[in-house]
Amino acid sequence: MRWYTKALLQKVLSLAPNSHLWNTKVKSLLGIHPDINRGLSQKLDQIVTHLANYREAAPHADLSQLSVFELGTGVFPIIPISLWLAGVKSVRSVDIVCLTDNKSIAKTVEAFATDLTLRDSFSGIFSEERVEGLLGIHAAIENGSDARAELRAIGLEFMKGDLVLSPELLSGIGMMVSNNVLEHIPENLIGDILETASAQMSSIAVMSHYIDLSDHYSHTDRDIGSLHFLRFSDRMWSLINNKLSYQNRLRATEYREYFGNSDWNVVKESCFRPEGTVIEQLKLDKRFQSYSPADVVITGMWIVANRSTTS
Repeated sequence: MRWYTKALLQKVLSLAPNSHLWNTKVKSLLGIHPDINRGLSQKLDQIVTHLANYREAAPHADLSQLSVFELGTGVFPIIPISLWLAGVKSVRSVDIVCLTDNKSIAKTVEAFATDLTLRDSFSGIFSEERVEGLLGIHAAIENGSDARAELRAIGLEFMKGDLVLSPELLSGIGMMVSNNVLEHIPENLIGDILETASAQMSSIAVMSHYIDLSDHYSHTDRDIGSLHFLRFSDRMWSLINNKLSYQNRLRATEYREYFGNSDWNVVKESCFRPEGTVIEQLKLDKRFQSYSPADVVITGMWIVANRSTTS
């Protein structure tokens, strides 16, 4: 599907009540169904990086006592289950729209329980005891047990919520993680999230975020480049943008500024740029022409931070 067709369809659907439900129904009619295998390897690679980031930012912390907050669950709870298998105490995963249900939870548990290659490749990361526990959970679900209740019993929670409006969600949390989420949050809320996290999380807490700074329409329309959306003015982009697939278009410099103006101390940053990008060929809107070429072409970045009071 061409990017403009998808954008127009999402724009129309976003105006309807319960727009996310309508979006799911339309995708189903078009033969587009959630697929746990799509992006699974990337999510698992991100887990390895999150864990390495935590150990680097809090080298003396005990993973078995760590409570993690995942910002943005999505459909399949791959990250929470992986973190639990790796040995963390608990995970609270919150999304502004709850797309995780018993069916998607059961599919995720099944993927981990039945894919021996997957488990073998993470044998040095996943606890054998936890893997055995997950196999028991899989068997219980297969026998009719409630999938959400089974995971709640081991410390994994999935809920709908707004972090800024419900700061208590961060109570007792020692680490916040997100994957491909911050780019979907309106710019004016990112500072509020960092401030809320600073006020509520532990004084030795850590953040680990992977941010996708590319044009998400380029993920499905190969005829446009990963920075295609930077050619539009803010006014034109506001007409294209929609709440079903909101993209704030912030660049790496702006994320650095938000963290720099907060109580969080960035201890590590990794940036990714597409090879062969020629800045002169991008036809950038004047808003982005003032950015350094090396910054504007960044399409992905990791930000790892701890509390400034510990630095």
